[in-house]
Amino acid sequence: MGAYENLDKWFAGMKQGVDGNETIETLRAAEQINNGNSIFVYEGDNVNGYNIKQDTSTITLDAELVTGNTLTTTVSIDGVAQTPVATVWISSHDDTMDLHLADLEAAISDLVVTLTDLSTNLQFTLLTKGKNISLVTSIVTGGATQAGTVIAYTCSQVFAGIAVFTQRSFNDSVGVYPEDEAMNNMTRGKIVINTSKAVNANTQAYVIWDYNSADQGKFTDVATDNYETKCTFRSNTTVAGLAEIEVNGQYRDVTP
Repeated sequence: MGAYENLDKWFAGMKQGVDGNETIETLRAAEQINNGNSIFVYEGDNVNGYNIKQDTSTITLDAELVTGNTLTTTVSIDGVAQTPVATVWISSHDDTMDLHLADLEAAISDLVVTLTDLSTNLQFTLLTKGKNISLVTSIVTGGATQAGTVIAYTCSQVFAGIAVFTQRSFNDSVGVYPEDEAMNNMTRGKIVINTSKAVNANTQAYVIWDYNSADQGKFTDVATDNYETKCTFRSNTTVAGLAEIEVNGQYRDVTP
């Protein structure tokens, strides 16, 4: 077995090696998490573990709002379209932006909205903790001129480790930690995970955060638009499948 360094069959979440140097902590599964999946947490929360999320969207206007403008933002959360939120110009650009942020938070309970460019008030960020945000639009209509908008998506979470396979009772779901259950999270050590593609040993590992990818949450050696970790692949695969990975602690990707 891989757990004893000489078995020929692996499965996701299987610990590798018997040197006893791994570090495993316990977290609460905030949702169902598969064995061998990456586990992510939020700053300030040392209890709950999540699957990776595309949980943040940033909207940037290329000009200030003017008299007569209406700013309308639409959001989908976990694939469900929310009611569009429209804010009509009030006394100034700054006041209108402040009101739009307040309107968004009041209308969509899952959103935390912040101004992220305090010098010009041209940029704001939407956060959906523990959920995916997608298909965001923000459109300016009315008035003499209309600002354009650019939408970007990211992940705000912190990589915490990988879900370790644990033998459970016969009537439990196979290969998963159910929501609200305690789960073992490997923060240091070697373990088997799922990859999205062929990978090479001794290369850095990243996690796919894109909600539109069927491989969201799987590991890859591609850095672009993926979440950097302190993990390193320790085996090769010629196609997507199981690989050994070495975990080297929590990591906050500052440029996901």
